[in-house]
Amino acid sequence: MGRYADLHQEDVEKDTGFALTCFIYENRRLFSLLYNKGRIVVIMRACELLVSGEETWDKNFSYLMSYFIYGYFGVIYQWIKWGFDETPEQVQKHIIDTFSAGLSQNT
Repeated sequence: MGRYADLHQEDVEKDTGFALTCFIYENRRLFSLLYNKGRIVVIMRACELLVSGEETWDKNFSYLMSYFIYGYFGVIYQWIKWGFDETPEQVQKHIIDTFSAGLSQNT
């Protein structure tokens, strides 16, 4: 992801999550292979590292970030299972809708 981020610096600065979604899409053969070989944990851990930047958070903030990271991962996981049948823009809308629904349930 580091090289991708360097080549797409403006996109990463504008919306890191969408840039990550585009990275996954551009490397969908690799992510499909990982999924098909039962290595989904590798993808999950990569999402965690890419979002956190290996930053250490306090306990309360780490719970909140885990909610977002693994919610994001869940959408990406379904996208992989469906064979990347939608564009990154469509998936981004699912992510936004999913988080919005989660937040509205808690208010």
